[in-house]
Amino acid sequence: MDESSAQQKAKIENRHQAFIERQNHCPLCGTQLEIRVESYLEDYTLREEAHCPDCDVLARVKDHKMH
Repeated sequence: MDESSAQQKAKIENRHQAFIERQNHCPLCGTQLEIRVESYLEDYTLREEAHCPDCDVLARVKDHKMH
């Protein structure tokens, strides 16, 4: 692997790590979020809720369609 592709791989890994941090930690205080998943089988949907236990803030709610 040449230096350019090694640098590119490191850059991608850094962006991935930053994304994981944003998804799993509170944007206000940085505490790890508690994530709850609920299934709604009647319309094949999963609801994801991310809650900060320190701030008592609902940080994210997403509905995901199951295929």
